Amino acid sequence: MTETPANTMQLRASDPRTSAWVNANAGSGKTHVLVSRVLRLMITGTQPSKIMCLTFTKAAAAEMANRLFDQLGAWVSMTDIELRQSLERLENVRSDEARLRRARQLFTLALETPGGLKIQTIHAFCERVLQLFPVEAGIVPRFSVMDDRLSAEILKAAQDRVFCQARSEPQTEVGKAVEDICGRMGANAFDEAIKELLKRRSNLDTVIASSAGRNEALDRLRCRLGLGAEETAESISRAMDLDVRTYKALAEALLVGSAKDGERSAFLLEVLERSAPSLNDLKSFYLTQKDLPRKASGIATKAVTTAAPWTGDFIAEEQRRLCEGLDKLANLERLSASRSLLTLGSEILTAFEIEKRHRGVYDFDDLILRTGALLREKPDAAWVLYKLDGGIEHLLVDEAQDTSPAQWHIIQALTEEFFAGAGRHEGAPRTVFAVGDRKQSIYSFQGADPDVFEAVHDDFARRAAAAGHDLRDVDFTVSFRSAPEILQAVDAVFGKQTLARTGLDGRSPRDWHHEPVRRQVQGLVEIWPLISPEDTEEPDPWTAPVDREPAHSPRRRLAAKLAQTIEDWIGKRLLSGGGRTVRPEDILILVRVRNGFFDALLRELRRRGIPVAGADRLKLSENIAILDLLALAQFCLLPEDDYSLACILKSPILALSLTEDELMTLAMGRGEKTLWRALLSRTEPIYAAAVAHLSRLVAIAPTARPYDFFASVLINSRLRFISRLGSEANDALDALLDQAQTFEDSHPATLGSFLNWFASGDIEIKRNMEQPAGEVRIMTVHGAKGLEAPIVILPDTVSMPDGRQLPPVLMVETGKAGEKLPMLSLNKLYASATVAELRDKAGSQQAHEYSRLLYVAMTRARDELYVCGYEGRQKPKDECWYNLIKNGLEGQMRLLSEEAGSRLGADPVFLGRDIPGPGKDEPLPAWVLSKPAGEAPVAEPVAISKLVRLPAAAMGADTRMARGLVIHRLLQVLPDLTAEARPAQALSMVRMAGCDDSLAHAILDILVHPDLAFIFAPDGLSEVPLLAHLPDLGLDVAGRIDRLLLSPEHVLAIDYKTGREVPAVADDAKPDDLAQMAAYRACLRRIHPGAAVEMALLYTAAPKLLRLPDALLDRAYDQIAVNRP
Repeated sequence: MTETPANTMQLRASDPRTSAWVNANAGSGKTHVLVSRVLRLMITGTQPSKIMCLTFTKAAAAEMANRLFDQLGAWVSMTDIELRQSLERLENVRSDEARLRRARQLFTLALETPGGLKIQTIHAFCERVLQLFPVEAGIVPRFSVMDDRLSAEILKAAQDRVFCQARSEPQTEVGKAVEDICGRMGANAFDEAIKELLKRRSNLDTVIASSAGRNEALDRLRCRLGLGAEETAESISRAMDLDVRTYKALAEALLVGSAKDGERSAFLLEVLERSAPSLNDLKSFYLTQKDLPRKASGIATKAVTTAAPWTGDFIAEEQRRLCEGLDKLANLERLSASRSLLTLGSEILTAFEIEKRHRGVYDFDDLILRTGALLREKPDAAWVLYKLDGGIEHLLVDEAQDTSPAQWHIIQALTEEFFAGAGRHEGAPRTVFAVGDRKQSIYSFQGADPDVFEAVHDDFARRAAAAGHDLRDVDFTVSFRSAPEILQAVDAVFGKQTLARTGLDGRSPRDWHHEPVRRQVQGLVEIWPLISPEDTEEPDPWTAPVDREPAHSPRRRLAAKLAQTIEDWIGKRLLSGGGRTVRPEDILILVRVRNGFFDALLRELRRRGIPVAGADRLKLSENIAILDLLALAQFCLLPEDDYSLACILKSPILALSLTEDELMTLAMGRGEKTLWRALLSRTEPIYAAAVAHLSRLVAIAPTARPYDFFASVLINSRLRFISRLGSEANDALDALLDQAQTFEDSHPATLGSFLNWFASGDIEIKRNMEQPAGEVRIMTVHGAKGLEAPIVILPDTVSMPDGRQLPPVLMVETGKAGEKLPMLSLNKLYASATVAELRDKAGSQQAHEYSRLLYVAMTRARDELYVCGYEGRQKPKDECWYNLIKNGLEGQMRLLSEEAGSRLGADPVFLGRDIPGPGKDEPLPAWVLSKPAGEAPVAEPVAISKLVRLPAAAMGADTRMARGLVIHRLLQVLPDLTAEARPAQALSMVRMAGCDDSLAHAILDILVHPDLAFIFAPDGLSEVPLLAHLPDLGLDVAGRIDRLLLSPEHVLAIDYKTGREVPAVADDAKPDDLAQMAAYRACLRRIHPGAAVEMALLYTAAPKLLRLPDALLDRAYDQIAVNRP
């Protein structure tokens, strides 16, 4: 075997005889090493059941298991020579026959391992442990793991319960805490505070357990904030009293100075005239508007301090005294607020725990916290560890830099006996293997801490050394992923003494670098000039579109430039690292946060027809496809909801959605009518089709289960949603159906209940973007961790995190080992020294992670990296990504042009592009300057109501029309329901319309009338739109039949008449009604040429069905021909 630096490091790391701690650069093949180590462990005799691999994600666990089984399966079918070569590459030693036999047996051995190979996330491991030892852990046996939605629902219920209790008992400690908190923060800030307490609940157990524990902890926090045990707001304020005599002397001394000094003197004298002047009254005298101490010259000029030297020291001392007093007063406020927060939070968290236990559910944080407590704190911990520890001899941890402190506690408990007790004296050493990279620790919001990553390494090294074992440190510097130019750029940007290096090094700086394996590939790095704001006139805020950026805004211009560039690439130029053209799936666009630019770029790509995967995370409550479906459900339950109906009419739910003009035509001039009533009264085909589609849904909505309702809608509309909104709509629609099923499992399965439940939460789904599906991918850097792409574009390089704004809750170290207590930041209060210290620390940590995020972003690229961005009104900071990259690569790139920017690496190769040289301009062809011939206008179909010229009186007065519409609606909806469901639905509909119950009973009688029941058989059709060309009239006509019964030989069309007058015979029917039915018959004969067409009128007042003879209708039709428009 030929040794290279890469495989030498991999052999050292995968050596099963010793523990190892691997620092792996991005793209250095850590998954390969993890699999190799497991294979070598099994080859050397370790049973598969004795090996545990903990990964960060389910996808990583699945990939590792697949690779492992692929290799084991391949060994089974290899010849002896092939197998020897494979094992030699794995171990760098010669293999004997016994080793070959062992290798071939491993596949079966792994398959037959009880419970399968232990390759899983730490959450999956914890769930398994707790299911095995529920009694020892003090939890409900056979519990289930709840999702974020259910967790939020239970937490909200717990909050409501506590608030209701506080409202009924306002004098209790909890009641007073609620009053105090409500006066200090809004609902959103309070929710964030409670969520922060939830995340920190493992540190708050003793505090939450009792009022005494809470008071002791708050006393430690008081001390940490610099407050004495007896200090109160009154005592602090007394200490800020003014020495009136000295201040009068200061006011007099100021008069010898400048005009400004004179103004300050007058201000002092005005304050001194007050009844009880205090230093607090002099905040504006000593401090700026941002509560920062003024410079001495900003309080008294040199002329004053020269004439009265004592004033300089006096002013400095008073300024210090004021800051100290304000500091204490603000901290006292924060302490009081924190007491209320802890009191209220402890009640809510206790109620939350009780409700979870009652339901037999726990969240993902519970899995970690309760497993940690089981293995380290419970009385049965030693026995549980013995049962578990006896089954684990080798532990492997992937993505160790993203492991939180609570997760490390579990890992340390599992490996406690590896270096002590029985574990240290057994023959084959028990080993720990961890692979990670401080530079890629970007999940602080999930508890990851790179300093803890290093501290755990030191702990393992100390324990191993004490047991006489070795913890081997291995650095993976070789990159199998990126081209040399990409790695050159990374090393330059993150070189020693650079701003970007901040946060990448730990306690001791490492001399890390990147060595390319793909040396023969020539990549490229480009930096484009920033898009700057144009000096354009600001639009009038009154007439400008709401929430829409102007087209000339920098980020919309950058989005358009990127979309145009990508369009020019796809299929038209070669990849730098491969002999083929660029495809959409080759391109990965990474942003720091999802903002307006994210949406603008999606729109630009879609406008150009470029396949794009959409957002990597979807909030269902903000997804347009979901909003359309929710609007549909709301309308179907409440047809008077005009806004929801308007949304539906323009959505992909309808096969022919309305244009803006068609919707405005429908909505304008309808008087007091609802939009639905206006739609029902229109007979044009586009409106008739919408009525036919929606009427069926309105009929089934009151009794439909949520899943059935949405699934039935999506049978026909899913493809239309995807066509209009892109592939992300498909994921959102699937998620909505999943939510509907989840809801039905634990709630009454009604559509109204589902809408209320859905609106009460904020559901976010993470889409699988790991496998390219022929689309450009746009995602956050956090979401792209572990991914790679031939082309990576970084467009969000100027924005930076705002380190000035503190979160609602700060965790303050009290001085007790490991204890941190929550303190409300109350940003509007004076920024005390403690708060300033915490702000600086949080800002520093944020800046460090900002640099690490840039490292992750740059190292996703295989062949090409493009850096661009857009400016705001302010100049980009030196610490922003764009400047970090630009300054780091200074002197290493060649300038293309001021417009194109600079490039490192080879020029891209375009195919089939002719570059025109200088020459004579060709004249434009004549057709370019000529106006195209107009197209013949398309005639609109004529409505039958207009064709027969029905007079206004035929429609009746408003009240009769409203009653008629209700009757039509009842006869449309009720036939599709079961006999048992009809009465309740009928009464509901007539009452909603303001009609008497007798109308419902009358219509129900019609449905079961012996002479009429056949009309409402299940195979009948309601509200059927018609469109046909009538040659004898030379017109296209359109209308809508109330009821249609079809068979191959016979068609019966029935129109409902809801007036009080009922003719005795057909000849007595109104001429307008006969003309209308004659027109309907003509259409039906064109549509069903081989069938006998019969027409009838159903008078609901009698009730009576009047069949119309053909001769009568022939005469009416002849009259239409004479009077046609």
